[in-house]
Amino acid sequence: MKTDLVSEPNIEKRSNFVLAEIERNNASLSEEDRKLKYGKMACSAYRFYRGTNHLFWADFAGDERLQISSNCLLISQFRGKTAI
Repeated sequence: MKTDLVSEPNIEKRSNFVLAEIERNNASLSEEDRKLKYGKMACSAYRFYRGTNHLFWADFAGDERLQISSNCLLISQFRGKTAI
């Protein structure tokens, strides 16, 4: 889903998307593992973002700013320098 990163998102639509993506991304986990993961994610914002990094990549898929960063990394690696 390509999102407009400038305008205010539709809260209901975004909430539905986030819940559906979390369920889809964790569908292969057993019920027990899913409960454990969701419990850990509920403990802190950090754990939530770590457990849902697929949302970040879904939001930025095809965004030209990531292409620029990727190209800079490739160029510096090609020159034998480590960019990170």
